[in-house]
Amino acid sequence: MPVRRLFSVVESTLLRRLPFRTPDRIAFLWASPDRNARSAGASFVEVQDWARLNRTFENVAIYDETSLNLLTPQGAERIDAEMVSASYFPMLGASAALGRTFSDDEDRCLPTPTRSS
Repeated sequence: MPVRRLFSVVESTLLRRLPFRTPDRIAFLWASPDRNARSAGASFVEVQDWARLNRTFENVAIYDETSLNLLTPQGAERIDAEMVSASYFPMLGASAALGRTFSDDEDRCLPTPTRSS
């Protein structure tokens, strides 16, 4: 990891206050297949269950880091992105710089395509 990127990570996570309404109240949850395993991400359905069964947190949201191809008139560019649930922005107290955030109607797990013989 280049030094510049490492400094950016340290500065944004340790030195600068997070740009959220209540950063001291944000927690991250991970799934773990068993006691000896490393933490792993949770599926969309698992997080929906956590939110439904939750009695501790004000809100539960999901995000997944990814990279995408952005096509512009100048050509394609690989960009870092996050896939997030509809509750993500309200939970952070953030709004969209342009356009809008997601509605609850858009926050659903699409069925997995199946093939019948």
